[in-house]
Amino acid sequence: MAEHGKRKEPETTSIREAIAEKFKSIPTLSKEEAERRADERRRREVEQEKIEISGRLRKLALDCGSRLDPFQVCTLGNFEQYDAKMADTLSALNDYLDHLEIRIDRGDSIFLIGPPGTGKDHLAISIAREAVIHHGKTARWADAASFRSELRDAIKSTKEERKTFAPYLNTGILILSDPVAIGSKLSDYQADSLFRIIDGRYRQNRPTFVTSNVKTQSEAESLLGSQIVDRLTHGGLRLRCQWESYRQRESNGKEESGS
Repeated sequence: MAEHGKRKEPETTSIREAIAEKFKSIPTLSKEEAERRADERRRREVEQEKIEISGRLRKLALDCGSRLDPFQVCTLGNFEQYDAKMADTLSALNDYLDHLEIRIDRGDSIFLIGPPGTGKDHLAISIAREAVIHHGKTARWADAASFRSELRDAIKSTKEERKTFAPYLNTGILILSDPVAIGSKLSDYQADSLFRIIDGRYRQNRPTFVTSNVKTQSEAESLLGSQIVDRLTHGGLRLRCQWESYRQRESNGKEESGS
């Protein structure tokens, strides 16, 4: 006779058997089928990645316009080298590319100075393009006109200031094309906004690529402000593009050929 109050031990063997019996009914994949499914999964992941990369490049292309199209026009491979002075600049950019992921994650900016038409934007966009394609970064391009226009619109609208700055602060790489033209002057609000964007990105280790038509760093400091130039060049590249304008060279070639 069983003792009153004694708890009956669970039938562990029966439970294990029931579980084993249940899993017997689940079909196992053959090695070939498992590999096929894994390949299909990888193929879908690659296709999705291509779609995402294309989308990020398309957004950059909308900023840049057809003359600076990152799909076809602005690559390092099709940057025409027609002057020996280009060698040092291109060497520095290629070194940056060799360590691209590290330098982008570290927030190393690039500051390109030199006369108009020397391909500064082409070079800046080329580097950003590689970061978009190979490291999943986002990129945005803006020139002085679009930058000032957004600031004017922000003043007129009720949009919060942080929402105006967010696209400039949060993108992986920001390219500012000649943000302050030689001979022009920013309003106090515009100058403060530019500094806040550069400084905000600097503190968050987000690289900013800036091109300017000045000839020297002292000219750049006078135009942009020493604080901005200091943040752009700290740990980053300051490169001089001191060669003949591509547009002028092309124009001179046409005149010589009589076309």
